[in-house]
Amino acid sequence: MASQTLRPKVAVIAPTSRTGGAELSMLQIIQRCREQYEFHLIVPGDGPFAVRARAIGASVSYLPWPRRFGEVGERNKKLAPATVLWAAFVVPALVWRLRRLLCKINPDVVITNGLKAHMIGSFAVTKRRSRLIWYLREGLEGRSFGVKILRALKFRCDSQIAISEYVAQDASSILGLKQAAIQVAYNIVDLSEFRPGVPRSVDLPKKVQGEVWFGVVGALTPLKGQDLFLNAAEEVLKYVPNCRFLIVGSNFYETEGNDYEQKLKHLAESPSLHSRVHFLGFREDIPSVMAALDVVVQCNRGPEGLGRSVLEAMACGVPVLAVDKWGPAELIQDGHTGLLFPHMNTVEFARQMIRLALEAPLRKTLAANALQWIGANLEPQLLADKVSAVIRAQLNNARS
Repeated sequence: MASQTLRPKVAVIAPTSRTGGAELSMLQIIQRCREQYEFHLIVPGDGPFAVRARAIGASVSYLPWPRRFGEVGERNKKLAPATVLWAAFVVPALVWRLRRLLCKINPDVVITNGLKAHMIGSFAVTKRRSRLIWYLREGLEGRSFGVKILRALKFRCDSQIAISEYVAQDASSILGLKQAAIQVAYNIVDLSEFRPGVPRSVDLPKKVQGEVWFGVVGALTPLKGQDLFLNAAEEVLKYVPNCRFLIVGSNFYETEGNDYEQKLKHLAESPSLHSRVHFLGFREDIPSVMAALDVVVQCNRGPEGLGRSVLEAMACGVPVLAVDKWGPAELIQDGHTGLLFPHMNTVEFARQMIRLALEAPLRKTLAANALQWIGANLEPQLLADKVSAVIRAQLNNARS
């Protein structure tokens, strides 16, 4: 183990250089724990994640990942024999390079952030040098190949942190991990940034009084269900014509279909939706975008570990309508802190949107209740302390 006379070293292995929800949450952890630990971020290359990590005091190292490795362990993808054979030759080389890098950094604790990082990190981390923590973020449904690998590797992991009770339960039932031993810590949202009263983005003015704006915020992937949002929007406009529908985000997952955004735009060109749907692309000013919305929608067709946009909207005082499964259903008390609709049921989805569009007092009540829940459950430093407690326990275990 590395010397304990200075701050303990914590290496974080991530499979992307971009900043999605997982990366933003990790940046919050680094920022709030940097006085206790010396953080070293390992990413495939330069990008926003690395830039922001350096700005808050983390060291950054680059470990390029083979592009094709993104296919391994993806949801509902049957791997071709050629891909498996390719991985058998390439993955050992990646593990070897990561092991050399870890030897150079000499961390006390290694945190892997994401399924592929768990796989590679589990092979690369040497137990006599470092303790390994899996930071569990994803639901495991439909990931048959990745699940098989993780089941075989779980004995190499010393501890786990999950971003929701749903993720912890999933890891317990599918991977055979002990749920009681998994620390649950919700994503950290900066409440000084995401709060009521943030000025709305200047490029999103409401030109028509009384319009109701619905928005989906997240990566443009089939898993997020933006197509369901557009299908429901067509029905909503039959009854409430003064609505607009905003889709915020871009596709930065190389393993997802690149034609999905075009399919969405094609749907939005229908006569009923034309001029009522707006694609905003990737935005850095999400709090200001949230301020422009009357309702934030989380309409996943596939598993959502938690739902960062749900938390951000609640913190901004914007009511939320979400699917009644996975992480979002854990965050929302239906009818009190938000509304839920049955998974894949676009009729009920549209009905709840119509209800929210017509009932301004309901929107106000849901938003107020959600703010109270945020204040009681999302104190950033307390969440960071939960993560820190897991790190500290592993440091103590290494000394004993």
